[in-house]
Amino acid sequence: MSRHVKHPPFLRYFGSGALVVLAAALITSSIEGSWLFRHLENANLDTWLLAKSVQVSPDVFVVSITDDDYRGLFQATSPLRPDVVKRIVNAIAAAGPRALGVDLDTSEWDANSAASLPKGVPIVWAREASDDGKSLEKVLGGDGAGVCFGLPAFVPDEDGVIRRYPSQSSFAQHLVAACRDQESPAESKGDEGKLINFRGDLGAFDHLSSTALLALADTPQWTMNNPLKGRIVLLGGSFRAARDKYYTPLGRMDGVDILAHAAQSELPGGAVRSPGGAFFFALDLALGLVLVAGTWLLPRGWSLPAVFLGLPVVAFLASWAAFQSLGYFASFVPVLGGVLIHEVIEHAREYRHLLHENTALQHELAALEEGKKVEGHAHKAPVAAHRGHDKGRR
Repeated sequence: MSRHVKHPPFLRYFGSGALVVLAAALITSSIEGSWLFRHLENANLDTWLLAKSVQVSPDVFVVSITDDDYRGLFQATSPLRPDVVKRIVNAIAAAGPRALGVDLDTSEWDANSAASLPKGVPIVWAREASDDGKSLEKVLGGDGAGVCFGLPAFVPDEDGVIRRYPSQSSFAQHLVAACRDQESPAESKGDEGKLINFRGDLGAFDHLSSTALLALADTPQWTMNNPLKGRIVLLGGSFRAARDKYYTPLGRMDGVDILAHAAQSELPGGAVRSPGGAFFFALDLALGLVLVAGTWLLPRGWSLPAVFLGLPVVAFLASWAAFQSLGYFASFVPVLGGVLIHEVIEHAREYRHLLHENTALQHELAALEEGKKVEGHAHKAPVAAHRGHDKGRR
C-alpha cells in the first residue's frame, strides 16, 4: 500500500459532493424564513455594518432638537410649540435644501397651520398610524389633504433591533422622491420592510442643533454659503422627553438619525438588497460546487482540517464580496456546511477502506507466518530422521 492516501476518482468525488451541496441548498431555501436562519443572517449583516468605516454623507443633513433646545426654545413643554417649529422649518427652507423631512408630532396643530408654511421646498411630514393600525393620526392638525406625509415607523426584528423600515408609503421614500407620486399610506400586512444600510454611528451625518441653526440663519455667511443647500434635511427630536430612541446594530439611536440612514438607503446605490429565492439558490449552489472541486485538489491528509478551518472564513468573505460588489446581503453558512459534511463523509469512507485494507493485510501476514511455521516443521522432520539413521549404523 502507498504511504499516502490516494485521491478518490474526481467524477465520483464531485458527483457525491454535488448531491450533498444540492441537498444543503434545498434545505437552506426551505428554512429561509425560519427563526434560526434569520438570526444567522442578522448576525452576518450586523458584522458587515459594524465593520464599515464611517463616511459623512454628502446627501443627508440632520437638524436636531436637543435637550438644550427643548429647555430653551420650547420651555420644556410637550407637544412642541407650533410657532417655534415653524421658525425652524422656515430657517431650513430658506437655506435651499433639496427636500425637508419633519419627524415631529403635528396632530394637535391648528388645521390652518399648513397655510403659513414655506412652499418653495418639498416638505414631508411624519404621520403616525393609530394604535389599532387601521387609521392614521392627524397631520398638521388635519386629515392630510394637500399635505405630503409618510410613515416614520420602523420594523423591529424578533430581537427588538431595528434593521428595516416599511417598504410602502415610508417617510424615507417620500422624502427622497420629494413628494412625487404619493400613494395611499396604508401598511401592508406581513411587510418585512427594507433593510437599512447603516453608514455608521452619529458621525455618518452632519448635525446641527435648532438653536445654532436659528442663530446662524440671519448671518451673511450663512446666506452666502450653508451646509444645508442642495441636501436632504431631516428635523427631529433628540431630547430625552421625546422617548424616540431605538436599538440598532450600531447601538441606541434617535429616530431622526435612523430615518436619515433610511433616506440614505433610498438614494441610488444606497440600498441593501436581499437576493431573490432563485438567484440566491443558484449563487449558493455555484459556490458549493466550486468549493467541492477545490477540495479535491488538496492533499488528502490536509483536506479535512483545511475545510474545517477555512470554511468559516470563506463564508464571511463570500458574503462580504456579495455585499460590497452586488449590494446583496446573503448568508452562505448552510451550504458551506454541506461542503464540510461531504468532506467528513469522504474521510469516513477512506477510513473504512483503510480499515478493510489493514484487515486484509493482517490476514495475509498471519497466513504468511502460518506458512513459515508449517515449512519449518517440514524441514525439522527429515533432519530428525537422518540423525536416527546415523545412530543405527553405529
